[in-house]
Amino acid sequence: MKKTTAQEFSQFRFECKRLELVLGFASWDITYQHKILTGENADAIALCESDYDARTCAISFNLKRITTKEYNPLQMAKHEMAHLLLAGMSAIGGDRFCTLKSLNAEEEKVTTVLERII
Repeated sequence: MKKTTAQEFSQFRFECKRLELVLGFASWDITYQHKILTGENADAIALCESDYDARTCAISFNLKRITTKEYNPLQMAKHEMAHLLLAGMSAIGGDRFCTLKSLNAEEEKVTTVLERII
């Protein structure tokens, strides 16, 4: 079992913060944690937990990397920020009063962001 290093976490956090601006999350309250993930997330390298309505997010980088597969902290940052980009669609889709109009509006928002960076 190899622990993730402070340097890897710093690279991860730096890339996430860069992507905050690129993806339009400057107004969100996003925190970054280098901690041991437990429970069903114990084997994850990183985790994104967001509250779309409150515009808050906690992104965690697992202190204990259980897996032996190769990984890149910068790629993991992109992966977690992609989860945040899609958080609105998940929130709207899970809403009891979800409408096709609201889902389409969120899809358009994601498409507009992707259009800028692809």
